[in-house]
Amino acid sequence: MPSEGLTSPTQRRSPTDSSAVEDQRIATAIEKDTSSSREIEVNEIDPCRGAWGNQLEFLLSTLGMAVGLGNIWRFPTRAFNNGGSAFLVPYICCALLFGLPAVYLEFLLGQYHRTTAPIIFRRFAPILQGVGWMAVTVSSLVAIYYIIIIGWSTVYMAAIMMGDTERWNKCDNAWNKKETCLESGIQLCKHFNSTGNETIPSWANLSLPNRGEFFVWLNSTCYDKVDIPPGAMPATEQYFFEYVVKPSSGFLDFNRMNFSSFIGMNICWLIVALILWKGVDYMGKASYVIVTLPYFIIILLFFRGITLEGAEDGIQFYLGQPDWSKVFEAKTWGEALKQLCFSLGIGYGGLIGMSSFSKPDNNCFRDALIVIIGDTVMSIVGGAAVFSTLGFLAHQRGTTVPNVVQDGFSLAFVAFPEALGKMPLPELWSFLFFIMLFFLGISTEVAYVNVFCSSICDQFVSLRKKKWMVVVGWCLMLYCIGIVMVTDGGFYWFIMFDEYAAGVSSCCAVTAEVLLVAYVYGRRNQVADMLELFGPAKNKFTSWLGPHSPYFGFNWMFITPTLGSVLIILASIRSYPYQDKPEIYPLAFDIIGWIVCLLPMAMVPIFAVCAYFEFKNNGHDLRGLFMKQRQLKSYARIYKKMSSKDRIKQKILPNREPWDDKPSGYKFNVSSETMSTSFGDSGNSTYGDDAKLLNSVSFSSHSKSQ
Repeated sequence: MPSEGLTSPTQRRSPTDSSAVEDQRIATAIEKDTSSSREIEVNEIDPCRGAWGNQLEFLLSTLGMAVGLGNIWRFPTRAFNNGGSAFLVPYICCALLFGLPAVYLEFLLGQYHRTTAPIIFRRFAPILQGVGWMAVTVSSLVAIYYIIIIGWSTVYMAAIMMGDTERWNKCDNAWNKKETCLESGIQLCKHFNSTGNETIPSWANLSLPNRGEFFVWLNSTCYDKVDIPPGAMPATEQYFFEYVVKPSSGFLDFNRMNFSSFIGMNICWLIVALILWKGVDYMGKASYVIVTLPYFIIILLFFRGITLEGAEDGIQFYLGQPDWSKVFEAKTWGEALKQLCFSLGIGYGGLIGMSSFSKPDNNCFRDALIVIIGDTVMSIVGGAAVFSTLGFLAHQRGTTVPNVVQDGFSLAFVAFPEALGKMPLPELWSFLFFIMLFFLGISTEVAYVNVFCSSICDQFVSLRKKKWMVVVGWCLMLYCIGIVMVTDGGFYWFIMFDEYAAGVSSCCAVTAEVLLVAYVYGRRNQVADMLELFGPAKNKFTSWLGPHSPYFGFNWMFITPTLGSVLIILASIRSYPYQDKPEIYPLAFDIIGWIVCLLPMAMVPIFAVCAYFEFKNNGHDLRGLFMKQRQLKSYARIYKKMSSKDRIKQKILPNREPWDDKPSGYKFNVSSETMSTSFGDSGNSTYGDDAKLLNSVSFSSHSKSQ
């Protein structure tokens, strides 16, 4: 592997080096050419590849990817279970130690190199290009099942528009199993007790609260929670499981298609394809609505929630009872780290891909800060809105907040609909909640699907003008794979993907990315890229706390890889069988789950083998597999600082990438004397252009990358 090239030739040569004068002339020429080249690149953007209409569109789109459904249903319960407001201490620390450096690095990579992750890492070292495809595979796997959740949101929105909001809180519907359906509420029991129209247990009188805290109406009988028959479930839970999902008896049991979820998924895929049809510009325009609207809605839901009776109990449980002892537990820090990584979408390739459409002089450090802050604010405010509503639900049920707290989609599709159905104007608040879930999900889904489409169009440049074909084809492929999840047995496949698809693999992806930048591309080369993008620091304050801060270089070398490794271990720990229910989740559930989990990691050896055969078949020296490629944006600067010995090694590098029809890398133009001593017979002029390039008499700037 060539040197990082951080020591000037004049410092490293011997006094008798006959090429000293030539080295100096070369360095001067490269410096001039690199400077002029960058001035052109700042003002030119490839019109075929596309670009954001303005930087606000880029910022909104990245926020759309980072801020998703997990901010609403995962963060609140993570905080509740790990110390309440005390959970913010490890969460914010992890944001500064892991989240901000990782997001900033992904923004830097995309913006500077102006291409997607697979090509960037191929240019670092072709043998490691699979790290980029690992990120692409992670985002693709998540896209398969993530859209199912958005489809469920459309089912609820359709029910609201048809005036069925109250039906999911009732037990007299066609889908209900009346013998096990619970309608909650003390008032209902008191009503029937006073009228005497229904069968009431002897203890159910006007002093009901003395018996217990939670009363439900089950099959014309009022029950205390301690007397509820086994297998009973709330009406909202039956609506979700018996109407929206309709699961079978287990992971391998397939019988029928669930048409409500199927139609919802079709609508969502159509919307995703239409947004991506016109490319990144249309995606940016759509972000004005699908990204900003959820923030307005969550604020409305927050203010509505805190005005409800019992809301103060929910807020008290969420933020008012910090358990500071949790801050000193490793489990709490692990939960904060996992929540942060999965929420921000680090290691999915999406942040790199979207930043590659930014202007070269964009302040991506500012954008990284805004994304971290925006994600955290949505989590905290969303959690407050959720728990104020759960406090109201607890009051309605006559129980305490912990008894109504649920995690995951059960919170969004069971507990929350029940609470919203009991509010004044339930149709309005229910619609706002589910349209918010829809927009949060669709903005993230669009970003996930776009990762693969952009990566393919960057490798096959001719497809850029026909990106709509790539979009339609890829959406159809993911659609066909995911269609199993809208069958009755597919619900368990959805759970399997949710459990395995983006845990360990995304942690491995982000850890590998940081290690490649720090130790393969070189920390100093990355810092030089930052100086090239932003120029020198304006003052001492920004030099230490701004985009040039030495903290980031240190973090990328030590802190982020360490935390990423810890995260891999934490994400790998799980119990078997899943949920201790082998009859529903048999051994095949975990076997297939681990195959899905390891599939992204398999991209590294698969593409390493592909790179090997590509180099071998084209007659390239195999040592080039481990070297920085001539197509790197920074190659001219790196080459300039190499010693003469390291420059000689560069002769083995191919002058183009497999998908190029003409030379695309830095041009070696040396005098005949230097050529005869340094290059000789390169043995790799597969395309017939190297000899012409080597016969030039002066250095010229490297050609622009795609």
